[in-house]
Amino acid sequence: MKLLAARDTDIEDIQILYAACGYTTAAQGLDLLEATYPSHPITPRVQYILEELYPEQADTADHAGTASCTRCGRPLRNPDSIARGNGTSMREQDVTHALADARAAASDIQAAQLTIRSAAHRRQQAILRAAEAGWSVRRIATDLGCSPTVIQAAIRAARDQTEAQPST
Repeated sequence: MKLLAARDTDIEDIQILYAACGYTTAAQGLDLLEATYPSHPITPRVQYILEELYPEQADTADHAGTASCTRCGRPLRNPDSIARGNGTSMREQDVTHALADARAAASDIQAAQLTIRSAAHRRQQAILRAAEAGWSVRRIATDLGCSPTVIQAAIRAARDQTEAQPST
């Protein structure tokens, strides 16, 4: 959600979540957004922020004019290349590599989603504990650098989840 909103106040949280997920490129965040929010278009602002925070560090000297895999950096060959001796065209090998890359990305996305959900739950519970300890919504919001509306929503959601859990 931090990436989707991409507000100025979200930048630090984005960097923290990126580190927690082991992400190092803008493409990884964009892939996560596409998988998590397929019906939401990615705004140019989101892409710009990610590219500013995580610029690509590809070595273009050896592969000038060629595209490279966004995950491993392997240069992708010209799709019009002729067949290799083994009968498999370079294009087919690149597609196979891209599909393997997509499977790995899906696995990374699932792991990142679990990490993000866990972090969001811990944050929500901490907000609820602060509210129950007598902290005002404004004080919690100021301490966390977000709006009181966000804090109120987190408190409601945490209480709803707590009430929905069966007591033992």
